[in-house]
Amino acid sequence: DVILNIPITVTNGGDFTLGNGSKIVVQNGGSLTVGVANTISGTIDVNDGGTLIFNNTNVPTTLGDLGTTSSTVIYSASGAQTIQNKTYANLTIGGSGTKTAVSAFTVNGIFTLSGTASLGSNSPTFGASGTLAYVNATDGVTYTEAVEWPITNGPSNVTVNLSGASNPTVVITSNKTISGALTLTAGTFNING
Repeated sequence: DVILNIPITVTNGGDFTLGNGSKIVVQNGGSLTVGVANTISGTIDVNDGGTLIFNNTNVPTTLGDLGTTSSTVIYSASGAQTIQNKTYANLTIGGSGTKTAVSAFTVNGIFTLSGTASLGSNSPTFGASGTLAYVNATDGVTYTEAVEWPITNGPSNVTVNLSGASNPTVVITSNKTISGALTLTAGTFNING
């Protein structure tokens, strides 16, 4: 097994292949960034406090155990990516392109949409105190409610932090219930656009 306690980036087009039964474990305070031209074959675990960033479209076939309260997985490639069917503590989709979930997935903490990426299919199920966050500093960005906000098992909390110029906006086109907090840090929250 490879244990990461510090940030590390796989670069220069290298491939990282683990032997049968081996895995990478990203521990509290550690992070692993998989670069654009890299592939990792094998299982990756992310403990609470660890961060895994996929800047490529070659997401490994096995995303293993994920911490239950504070681990973070980020899909941030410039292009399409596949989101694995897992229960995430925190999940971010960013970069650009469509991020497609092969089947239902759960986010217990914060599900963040960033960049110009969109969720292509299969709405998330939010945990009891789950948060949907729209976070972006791009000028004039608009997010129109889609599959990221499911009809049932939606987020308890919503955060809007769109700090770019030219009126960045989240547009809500159907009735929604927010049982927790609506936090408007920056940008516009347009109800029934």
